[in-house]
Amino acid sequence: MLPLSPQAMGGDAADLDCATPVLHGYELRWRIARFFHALKQGTRIEDRHLDPVDDLRKGFADHAITAFRVWDLTHLARARAGEPARRFVCQDKITGLCVRATKRGVLKARAPPAEARAMTIERFVVLTGGLAGFHPAKHQPLPGTEKLWQGMRTHAESVLAIRTWEKIRRQENNAESSL
Repeated sequence: MLPLSPQAMGGDAADLDCATPVLHGYELRWRIARFFHALKQGTRIEDRHLDPVDDLRKGFADHAITAFRVWDLTHLARARAGEPARRFVCQDKITGLCVRATKRGVLKARAPPAEARAMTIERFVVLTGGLAGFHPAKHQPLPGTEKLWQGMRTHAESVLAIRTWEKIRRQENNAESSL
């Protein structure tokens, strides 16, 4: 929320007390609008030819979760840019992103675990968008909704592969220890 003072508003404290809830309401409305923007952009719902109710209901639940995550990551990258990504994203997703970004040339080849431990939430969002072709610039330091959505879809495949690989490795270790 914007910092306000009676002097900045050009009035007294009573005016500020009245203005603060109004501004908070606008802030909440803006957040909701950004969520629906993410949902509309990411799903490209206008481009689909859906059987009106049934297909829309099936796809909406999954897309709503992804849209919320896109909105949430964008908000976190702006509001808490320097905070560690591990506070908001599980470690296997961070590690998977580092591995995938290194293989695609988005991240310079260095030890992914070191990058994963030191990664900020802003860097996580930029690298995720980089999987879809985003390149940060001075005028656009963070990926847009569509690039972040595409990057998250690509990233989900990496996380699934890492989790499967770890599960197989655990099963093999359990089989060896039982011999």
